[in-house]
Amino acid sequence: MPQLKIKTTLAFITLNFINQFIATAFFYETTFKCIFNSFIF
Repeated sequence: MPQLKIKTTLAFITLNFINQFIATAFFYETTFKCIFNSFIF
């Protein structure tokens, strides 16, 4: 059974990491667009 627990934990950590990465990328893209737009206008 420990093997399954390890796999579940790894999957959870991976999903969490991907989630964080997407959220960070989205945040930076939004911030960049705001800065970019303020420079243009």
